[in-house]
Amino acid sequence: MICYTPTNLTRKSLPRKYQHYFSRMCYMTHIILCRAALDKRMTSAPYREAGYVPLHFRHLQSVLGSRFAGPVRDAMLDLDIIDMTTYSAGRYSRGYKLRQKYKDAKYRAITIKDEGLITSFNKTSKQRLYNTIQKCPIHEYLYDFLTQITIKVPPHIYNGLIDEHKLSVDMITNKQWWFVQCPYDRLHHNISSLPKTLRPFLRLNNRRLV
Repeated sequence: MICYTPTNLTRKSLPRKYQHYFSRMCYMTHIILCRAALDKRMTSAPYREAGYVPLHFRHLQSVLGSRFAGPVRDAMLDLDIIDMTTYSAGRYSRGYKLRQKYKDAKYRAITIKDEGLITSFNKTSKQRLYNTIQKCPIHEYLYDFLTQITIKVPPHIYNGLIDEHKLSVDMITNKQWWFVQCPYDRLHHNISSLPKTLRPFLRLNNRRLV
C-alpha cells in the first residue's frame, strides 16, 4: 500500500508516545494530499478556497479503525501537522488541511506495511467502488477502461510541475484510482481531474488518447 506524505513527517520526528500512530498519520496526510489534488467537486466552497478538503469521520473510522481514528486525528492536531474546520454542506462535516510547515514540504511515496490498515483500506475502497458502479451500469465499463490507461510525462516536464500535478501523475503511474460520483450525478476520476496540459501524455495500449 503506497501513501504520499510530507518528507518532514517521519516516525523519528514524532514524540515517542505517538510513534505507533505513524502509519495511520501517513494515511491521513495521504488522503488530504490526494483529495486536494483530485477532488474538484467543491472548489468554489469557502472552506475549499481556504485550502481545506472534506473528509467524513466515518471514513477515517473505516480505514484507521474506530479505536484509532479519534486519537490519531487529535494527535495530529496537537502536533500542528493538520488543521481542521467545520462546515455545513447539507449536513455537518469537517474539512482538513496540512499545516504550512508540512504543506510546503515535498511529498514522498512510502510503503505501508501495517496489515490491519491495509485490510481496512482495501475493504473500504472496494465498497466505495461497488457503490459507485451500482449507481449506473456503464460505470463498470468506464472504470475498467480507466484502469488500462497509463501516462508517460517526459522528465523535463515532470520536474517542472507543481507538487499537486506531480501527485496526479504519480497516482496514475501507480494505478491508484479516484472514481466517485457526486450528488449531481457527475463522475469524477483521475483523468477528469488531470490538468489539460498533461492529457496529451495519456496512453491506452501505447496509443495517445488526445
